[in-house]
Amino acid sequence: MTVSVGDTIRATARLKWAGAVDVQNVFTCQLATGTTVDDEDAKEDLAAYLEAMYGLINPVFPTNLAYIDIDYFNLSTDTPMGQLAWPVLTTGSSGDTEISASGVCLVTTAFSFIVRKHGRKFWGPLSEAAITAGEISSVLMITAGTLLATWLTPFAGVTSSETWRPGIWSRAESVFHVFRDAVCRNVPGYQRRRRAGVGS
Repeated sequence: MTVSVGDTIRATARLKWAGAVDVQNVFTCQLATGTTVDDEDAKEDLAAYLEAMYGLINPVFPTNLAYIDIDYFNLSTDTPMGQLAWPVLTTGSSGDTEISASGVCLVTTAFSFIVRKHGRKFWGPLSEAAITAGEISSVLMITAGTLLATWLTPFAGVTSSETWRPGIWSRAESVFHVFRDAVCRNVPGYQRRRRAGVGS
């Protein structure tokens, strides 16, 4: 199978905290150059993109947060593409298992050029050291700036060498929207579905 230029791929980062709580974030990217890319090459391209982001924030993830795999789906053709293991990342590297709470996260929001078409990511759970006096630490906020730039910027695939554009997929219209800019607040967010005993 192949991905054609203009196709939008959904890549779901799948992690698990303490062997019990599913932690997922969904990313969408559109193939912007070339004609076609082999499915496996596309998956490797996007795996490197996700790892570049998660590698930045991994130092504030607890050591009992495990990287499971990445699940892929071609939204343009409504076709599952299977899973791929994370290239390098295996567990969080904060050095401890203490967290503020399973649902407490760094929240980033990216905006498209269309009103109310935006993407939001909940990065967590976070180690206790990532929260200072009830706010995201200044060190993590600096990292968040690099994280936002990585999330929004078109990139060359590590395997295909073709250009991919990050953005958001509109289900109602089956249309892909590129990102314009993004923000990150220093107030922690909470992802209720990540509360222990609730699910993903």
